[in-house]
Amino acid sequence: MRAEKPPARRRRMFRWVAMGFAPILALAALECGLRWIGFGYPARYLLESKEGGEDRCRENQQFTRRFFPPSLTRHPMAMSFARRKPESTWRVFLMGESAAQGDPEPAFGMGRFLEVLLRERFPDVRIEVLNTGITAVNSHVIRELAADCARETADAWVLYMGNNEVVGPYGAGTVFGRQAPSRFILSAGLWLKEWRIGQAMDELRRLAARSEPPLRSWGGMEMFREHEVAADDPRLDRVRSLFRDNLEAVVRSGQACGARVLVGTVGVNVRDCAPFASRHGRALGEAELAAWDRAFAAGAKAEEAGLYADALSHYAAAARADDGHAELAFRMARCMARIGRIEEARPAFHRAIELDALRFRADARINETIRHTASGREPQGIYLLDVAAGLARSSPDELPGREFFFEHVHLTPEGNYRVGRQFAEKMAEWIRPRSAQDRGQWLDFDSCARRLALTPWNRHAIHQALWERMQRAPYTSQCDRLEREHRCLDALAQLRPYTKSYGTHRAISACRQEILGQPDDLFLRQNLARLLQASGDSEGALAAWRDVLDRLPHHPEAWLAHAVLLDELGRGSEAGGSYRRAVECRPAYGDAWAAWADSLVRRQDWKTAERALSRAIALDPASAGSWLNLGLLHSHKGSVREAQACFERSLTLHPASAEANLELGRLALAQHRHAEAERYLREALRIDPDLPGVQAMRSAIRGDRE
Repeated sequence: MRAEKPPARRRRMFRWVAMGFAPILALAALECGLRWIGFGYPARYLLESKEGGEDRCRENQQFTRRFFPPSLTRHPMAMSFARRKPESTWRVFLMGESAAQGDPEPAFGMGRFLEVLLRERFPDVRIEVLNTGITAVNSHVIRELAADCARETADAWVLYMGNNEVVGPYGAGTVFGRQAPSRFILSAGLWLKEWRIGQAMDELRRLAARSEPPLRSWGGMEMFREHEVAADDPRLDRVRSLFRDNLEAVVRSGQACGARVLVGTVGVNVRDCAPFASRHGRALGEAELAAWDRAFAAGAKAEEAGLYADALSHYAAAARADDGHAELAFRMARCMARIGRIEEARPAFHRAIELDALRFRADARINETIRHTASGREPQGIYLLDVAAGLARSSPDELPGREFFFEHVHLTPEGNYRVGRQFAEKMAEWIRPRSAQDRGQWLDFDSCARRLALTPWNRHAIHQALWERMQRAPYTSQCDRLEREHRCLDALAQLRPYTKSYGTHRAISACRQEILGQPDDLFLRQNLARLLQASGDSEGALAAWRDVLDRLPHHPEAWLAHAVLLDELGRGSEAGGSYRRAVECRPAYGDAWAAWADSLVRRQDWKTAERALSRAIALDPASAGSWLNLGLLHSHKGSVREAQACFERSLTLHPASAEANLELGRLALAQHRHAEAERYLREALRIDPDLPGVQAMRSAIRGDRE
């Protein structure tokens, strides 16, 4: 048989190559097309920018969209830093979750205290602490974030992570999607969503999943109530294994960029935070359960009466039947501590954390993993700092509680100082060779608080935010709820005088004084803007926010505050530009869309308001104000049925809304349903007798009847 001619072989080979490359070229074309039309979002944590002719990096507000449903996306804090680190600068990346970020007020978080401590100790070194902490994330998110930060130069990385491993993305108790998947599925899914094609597939999957009733708006810790995870749940082994792999990957990323990596164990409130949810450790028969309930109730009654020894005997009887109940362990530990049996109380308190079925705190195994990962690796540039042990040593009876924690994991300013000081003391060993002006001593807490402009006004704002948080589940189910609420109310009562005119102006003076010494400190400038706004100085606050935006032009919260102030000053047309900038910086910014829509409705710009309301409700369907405004929009269009449905939805979400009652009354009056109109009018008057339009409606009802 004759051999095939070379041209024929080449043509056949070309056809096979073309067949192989055609799908790749089609996918590449589709990816380019999606990018060209602006679909999707950048996947990296840091985005390059040009400011004043300088190459800089800033955070990506959409970074966590790969991990969360669109309406639940968590956002990093706004930041900007030079890509080329000056020689005189000591740059630190702080990585972690809400505790690392400094929740409930990042301006007084551990990163801020670390920065002040190092700055005052070494005045000739420029200290730059870049806080990358994000609420509700866990090591899966931090792993990707760290890989991106490894592209930038830093002197040190600080890792403070581990609280959200069970409840965060891909955890065993998460509400954000798949629970505890395999490493392959997890990695493949995240890689795919780096591309616009993968993001489009994810969006199509989400639209097709009609059978799933997804969470549509952020509900805080309350969202997890139905996602309890028992202490013996086998999925916890996978969670811990994935955490170990992720932590090791984060450490390697830090090494790759030449930074020293300081890995901290995680402190939690042991003594003054009861478990959030309890389950029985084993199945109890009907008679056993009844006996357990009687013993537990008798113990609780004796404990309430201050008869702690008697309470312990009843609790011990319950424990003999089932000792796997988290609240029982906590109550026994508390009674032991109150009668001086500290050595027995200590392990009982820790056992209560291990048994807690709503796992918002790092357990002992998480901290063991951190110690195992970082111990003995100083020659590799990896250093362990046992923060949990340090907090215990500084606490009464070595049981950290309210002296360092607000609730379960979020640190008080004093707690943040303590943790920041531990990190600073280790870092001082590395900075000292660079500095010629080591002052040889550390600032105490009060001096640091002054540098940060932490005033009684700020403390009141923090406690107010905490009080509102504590009124929601799962805090409302804790057995020590009343004690914590009383402490919060006492603090608010003591601090309330500082929110009056004199206290606010003192806080403004203190903040301005610190800005003179640190003109580039954006936290101080934001604090000043809020203080001026609280004092009623709208023009001054507007200028202060403008000052922040000149330095950080992609700051969505600053743009929203700027827009709201313009609205208050009657400059609605200018406010529209600021609202637009806020949602450009953060497209899923529900609060900004809702505020913009409200402004547009008040100005009767119905066409633009319709789009803003559509986005606001899509991002937060539980917003009573947005439904009220949508009802007003439909009323303007003459769509009575749609308007009534919207007003009723608003009233369902916010039963104490005088405005919704008034609008429903107006609709009823227009249809001559007088009894119904009067009922809504009476309710509106009861809620707010001074509401504009109430008296006019009363006259209209009277006139219509006559």
